[in-house]
Amino acid sequence: MKEELMQKGVHRRRTKELKSGVKVEYECSYKKKLQCDYQMYSFTANVEGASFELYESGGHVCQSAEFRHGLKREQRTAVDLTMELRSGTGTSTFVCDLLKARNDAVPEKKQLTNALAYAKRKKAGPPVRSTADFRETISSYFSPLTPDVGLDEVVCPVVEADSAERLFAFFTTRPLLLNLSHAEADVLQTDGTYKLIYEGNTVLTLAVSDKVRDCTQ
Repeated sequence: MKEELMQKGVHRRRTKELKSGVKVEYECSYKKKLQCDYQMYSFTANVEGASFELYESGGHVCQSAEFRHGLKREQRTAVDLTMELRSGTGTSTFVCDLLKARNDAVPEKKQLTNALAYAKRKKAGPPVRSTADFRETISSYFSPLTPDVGLDEVVCPVVEADSAERLFAFFTTRPLLLNLSHAEADVLQTDGTYKLIYEGNTVLTLAVSDKVRDCTQ
């Protein structure tokens, strides 16, 4: 059954408990991207020892339809062929040469860069980087806090990588730091939740107040 579903390119949509048996509905894995209306369903009767029956409706359009977003089919084919023939620098140029040789449209630079990055990650797996590598990257992209830095420029005055498991980086701007010079501005709260929560790491801002209402974060 599992091999049949993989061959048909479908995934389970829902299961219905009927009086006469169990009906499981399947739909094309590319239904949203390609608007494919191909469907399957299996039925198993409520009889001891009964086998399931498969039924189909509609037809696959995945081999001819275009994706609603991203590269066209011939552009995706050129990217896949490039990944089989070569890797490393010059892959984007190679893809463009393949498309031009076949008189196909060349995608925008940003689209092609994203497609190649995804193809490389899918082939070789995610890149392995250490905290020291991240520290060097941050230092190269963000300058330290100096009097010459513009008001709207994001700076990184503190970046530390004490070990292979620990990396601390603090990003701010001069206007944000100047807010601390205002009256009663004695609390600085930093927010680093978005990317951490996106990766599954929860961050909480904790404030503890004692009996005399002295708050410590």
